[in-house]
Amino acid sequence: MTSMACRSRSMQTKNQIDDILAAINGKKFIESYAPVEGGYLLTFTGGETLTIKNGAQGEKGEQGLQGIQGPKGETGATIVPKFKVDAENYWMISVDEGATYEYVLNDAGEKIKAAGSEANVEEAIGNYVKVDEEGYICIGEYRTSFKYNANVPSMIYNEKDGTMQVTIDGQSYTLLMEGSAFNGLQTIVYRKQAADDANDYAVAYQLYYPQNDTDVDTLFAAVPAKASFKVYPSKFSKSDAELFFSDTYQTRATEQPKLNVLDWDFDKEQDGVIWVKMTPVNFKDAQTVSTSGLVSMTWIDPTTQTEIFGWGDVWVDLGETINSYATSLDVKMYKQYVSASDYFNVKSMYVSSKKVHNVRVNAEEEIQYSNKMQTASSWSREKFMSQNDAASYKVGEFDYKGTFNLNDSISAALNLNDGVLLADADIQFEQKFELIDENADKDLWGVTIKKGIFDADKVAKEGILAVKEEKQASAIDEYAVIKVTTTVKSQVEGVHDLVVYNYVLVQAIRPTAAENVATVKLSPLGDATFNLSYKTAKQIVKLDVRAFEDAIGGRDILTDKGISIVWPLYKANYNTEKELTGYSEAYDYLTNAPQQATWSVDVPVARDEAFVWYKKAEGNATDSLFLFIGPQTET
Repeated sequence: MTSMACRSRSMQTKNQIDDILAAINGKKFIESYAPVEGGYLLTFTGGETLTIKNGAQGEKGEQGLQGIQGPKGETGATIVPKFKVDAENYWMISVDEGATYEYVLNDAGEKIKAAGSEANVEEAIGNYVKVDEEGYICIGEYRTSFKYNANVPSMIYNEKDGTMQVTIDGQSYTLLMEGSAFNGLQTIVYRKQAADDANDYAVAYQLYYPQNDTDVDTLFAAVPAKASFKVYPSKFSKSDAELFFSDTYQTRATEQPKLNVLDWDFDKEQDGVIWVKMTPVNFKDAQTVSTSGLVSMTWIDPTTQTEIFGWGDVWVDLGETINSYATSLDVKMYKQYVSASDYFNVKSMYVSSKKVHNVRVNAEEEIQYSNKMQTASSWSREKFMSQNDAASYKVGEFDYKGTFNLNDSISAALNLNDGVLLADADIQFEQKFELIDENADKDLWGVTIKKGIFDADKVAKEGILAVKEEKQASAIDEYAVIKVTTTVKSQVEGVHDLVVYNYVLVQAIRPTAAENVATVKLSPLGDATFNLSYKTAKQIVKLDVRAFEDAIGGRDILTDKGISIVWPLYKANYNTEKELTGYSEAYDYLTNAPQQATWSVDVPVARDEAFVWYKKAEGNATDSLFLFIGPQTET
């Protein structure tokens, strides 16, 4: 071939590439295509045409499609293979204009699923069909057994996505077929994370040990910002798309901020939604500066660059004015079609380790108030449990016959605004639960710790609180004291983990039910008798308190659940015919209720009365159960 012919062919190739790029930039759609001698004829909607030929004179060249599985094309034949997926999402190929199809097989002779199916990621192949540098047709990163001559133009029709892949001079270009959804991504909409724009941020958290704990503020965890977007079309392969941020800005920025895509994927629960993790670069950290007492503080407003003076209790969130940035997500499809989302706000937030707290949550994973025990009868409402506090926080109650799921009821959060759950901020943490021993040296103002009746192993291994089956009813109104320990793993080598612990109370109760009046035997333990010989010295009869409570169905059968250390009980009332008429308090609770120091001989018992008196133990002492029989009482 003469040099003139070479130049002519080179010019034709350049012109063809220019025409292809013009069609792409003009967002033209291919209406039809047809083989011509030595090449292809493309017809666009609107009637424009584009001819792609092999050489300056249209010589045939070696263009035959070669395949192990498919038929061999004749030398110079302009075959356009068609790729599609079947009803089960397996890749298929046709080399006869769709008259027949056969499955694309992997090296093991197995059918291949397309990306976006329910198959495992390792088994699914991307939707981006192209010709590689050696002429092999590839689906995603998988090389098929079908091959073109890499030195001549070729075309591949991807029916799944409605695209035509044109490879010329070793470079692939994606043209859109009529009806194709992929004109870039037609829709990319940021999904708001807050009801109002002023508070709608994707936040990257920088967790530090503050300077008063260390020589300098010490970073131990950097958490990327996360946002989700509604996209259309909803189905496409990750291998077809590139995500990036090209326009991130801040007013008055002295240094160009940058935002990088760390990771992204499709939301498994919502069709057409993707999530994106972002790492900020050159973002200023948001910090809170405060002082208390009658002192002064001067700071520079970063927005106006003016000096501000404050006196007394001063709280300043400097970061709110300097760390907010706007950006737009760009998505490039097939390495050439670029679409952008609407603008949204991103910020990097400095968070002190002291802002991490254990919290009570409900079934909807919303932060709830817990009750901090002040005394046996005094409680205060707290949303964020104080770090490493020796106090106890009541976080719930449960049916003594059922279970209490600690995993779903206790979590950890940042004390920022109304609270940000660590899970929502993508801050990785672990929690473990430990049932406190009944003999633990812990002051709970008369609330006795009863480890023995709760299942400690179940708490530790499963995070589930339950009453042991033995003497189960005796657990009614008892408290379990659980130590919850939260660990935020450090991401920085040489910096220790953040560990926060608290004690939480969970009460076993009997669910409210309709009142039921029934006869209760004074000796529910069976036919037990007490054989006492006459002695002048004091004799003591020891009763199995828990067995008694369990036998009668729980202490709340007889008690009024009062908060007094001495709990009043009820006695049975009978008419003259000795028929049960109901129950009443064994003594006047308001006027002559026994006090904590009252001896049994001081408890008033009237004639023909018999009742049981339960005395709740103080601290780690033993509960007491007393049987009182009045004078001339018939049993």
